[in-house]
Amino acid sequence: MNGYIRRIIRKRNRLHKKAKRSNLLENWAKFRYQRNHVTGEVRRVKTEFYQQIDHEINENNFTEKKCWKLVKTNILNSKQNKSFIPPLVDEQGKILYDAIDKANALNNYFTAQSNLENSNEDPPFIPANDFELATTRFKESEIRDIITSLTVGKASGPDY
Repeated sequence: MNGYIRRIIRKRNRLHKKAKRSNLLENWAKFRYQRNHVTGEVRRVKTEFYQQIDHEINENNFTEKKCWKLVKTNILNSKQNKSFIPPLVDEQGKILYDAIDKANALNNYFTAQSNLENSNEDPPFIPANDFELATTRFKESEIRDIITSLTVGKASGPDY
């Protein structure tokens, strides 16, 4: 969303308010023209945005760092997507949009997964093991070599 889009949206809203107040055909025609113009411009800008993202992804030098930057700027940091959980479908097939409903559905699902089949019985006995972790010796030079071979600016993520 850029300044131009915001400006034409404000103009559309002013024309709508004016058309509702006056109820003149001329004002309604101006509003409809501006509404259609805004719709077209928003679609154009959105298409350009996705084409730019597609171009960035398909570049030959698309690194892990660029991948995570793209994810953070376009998905994680958007205002409506902070800790975003998409709509869920519950056991009855109902689509859940509300955060509390989604939390309850997830809670019910995971509690059902942890129920014992026969709650009157004790859980099965699992004998303790006597395994010990063998002591591994490291040389300082080996650790230094590994640390110096790491890429400092590399983000964790998929290796392409």
